[in-house]
Amino acid sequence: MAERRRGLVLTALCATGLLVSACTSPAPADPSEPTVTDASPSLSTTAPTDGAGGTGGTDGPTSEPTAPEGSSSPTATPDPSATGSDDPAPDPTDEPTPPSPSPTDPPAPSTAQVTVVVAWSGLTDAGDPGASGYAQILEEGGRCVLDLTAADGTTSSSSSASSPDASTTSCGEVAVPAGEAGPGPWQALLHYESATSDGTSPTFEVRAS
Repeated sequence: MAERRRGLVLTALCATGLLVSACTSPAPADPSEPTVTDASPSLSTTAPTDGAGGTGGTDGPTSEPTAPEGSSSPTATPDPSATGSDDPAPDPTDEPTPPSPSPTDPPAPSTAQVTVVVAWSGLTDAGDPGASGYAQILEEGGRCVLDLTAADGTTSSSSSASSPDASTTSCGEVAVPAGEAGPGPWQALLHYESATSDGTSPTFEVRAS
């Protein structure tokens, strides 16, 4: 009885194996259906030879592009900002020092303008051309100057100290020696000046007679 069961089990296992084999085996190709062939070229991994059995040099294209003959590889352009400068940085202490202002002369004190009046003009007893007058100011320490221009263009001058009068400052009589005055008549100016006053008369004429 046991041997019979063992035989049934073996028979079932064999039937099952045949069924699995039949399901997994490829079905026969139908001659009526066209066969699809993979047309994509296969990539050969065998390097071509140079004809002499060696594999050193190749005439075919390589996997890396070859740079054109005669061209040079690009070089990196240096960045000007990255390179150091040969010129040293300016030292703040080297800045020029502005010149100190040179001392100037103190301004001259302003003088008061005064009127000068001519009282007389002509030849003195010595025959010298001269004039007298006064400045309309009362002070001491001034002087009077007589400027002459002769008929031939010769210029000459003479001065004398002034003196205070009742309400004016007198120039007295101022004359130029005849030998220095040149030929007359003469065009003349009577000028008064002091530390605080200054004035000149209008032009007047000194006659020779």
